[in-house]
Amino acid sequence: MPVGQRLANERRSRGKSMADISAATRIMASKLEALEHDRFDELPAPVYVRGYISAYARALGLDPGPFLAEYERDVGTTASGVRLSAMPEMESVVPLGHQTHALPTRVWVVAVVLVVLASLTAWVVRALSSSPDEVTPVPPASSTPATAPAASGPGAPTTPAGSVSETVAGVQPSETEESPGFVVRVDVSSGMASWLRVTVDGRLAYEGTLTGGSTKQWTVQREAVVRAGKPSAVTVTRDGAPVSFTSAGGVGVATITASP
Repeated sequence: MPVGQRLANERRSRGKSMADISAATRIMASKLEALEHDRFDELPAPVYVRGYISAYARALGLDPGPFLAEYERDVGTTASGVRLSAMPEMESVVPLGHQTHALPTRVWVVAVVLVVLASLTAWVVRALSSSPDEVTPVPPASSTPATAPAASGPGAPTTPAGSVSETVAGVQPSETEESPGFVVRVDVSSGMASWLRVTVDGRLAYEGTLTGGSTKQWTVQREAVVRAGKPSAVTVTRDGAPVSFTSAGGVGVATITASP
């Protein structure tokens, strides 16, 4: 059985949600979902995937060893079906320099490998210890109607001071005014936590785990979509009016549009 499916089965058998594992491992839920479905092309290099698998197994109270061995078996075959271990080892040949005191080539190779491994290890430690990135919502740019140029010359019509032309470049004033929008607010019940992903007007406004008592809100022009890993812990309102969740693949989804 693929390693991702084994991890997913263990998680479900223990009654844990994707948000629970994300909070315990501090790994983004989208990465965990790709791991559970064995979509390795959506994940970083194998050395990072091994770190994800180890953290996931420990969050379930399991020994990571068997899962790492299963992962090696899963990825041990190339796209053409040939085992990587069966491929001949390629040795890099570097011509020796003629300097009398030049260091041997092997010393340089070992030094480069050590530097690369140290950099990768530091990256994994930072990735596992940092919280998922929060994206600051970006409000849509407001449009400002252009002012029609004043006519000049003899016989040109005049516009009284302080008045505004009724049309701008052939567009009626009602077409240039932007909707004031509406406010979507998300609250998490005290003592609980939930993974959230919020999209506002087609842009990712937030993704991460909110703890109990936390609140976030956004001004929306057209549409907002709120996804919650634990809908029972989350309250969503539109201008103060509650909005209910629907279930989609085990995740609660609330879609709020400009025309309720």
